[in-house]
Amino acid sequence: LEVGHPAHVFDYDRVKTGKIFIRKAKNGEKITTLDKKNYLLNSNDIIFDDGTGRIIDLPG
Repeated sequence: LEVGHPAHVFDYDRVKTGKIFIRKAKNGEKITTLDKKNYLLNSNDIIFDDGTGRIIDLPG
């Protein structure tokens, strides 16, 4: 994000709104990563969501 180089590719058909939004996570939101690990997020974490509130990536 800071250097302008994307690190992931997203399947357009699976991004519900067709747009990716960058926002701060809400305290208590959770994400399961590709290696099936679960993480509890807080308001200091930056996430990508699909406009429906569904987290699709945790950059960085």
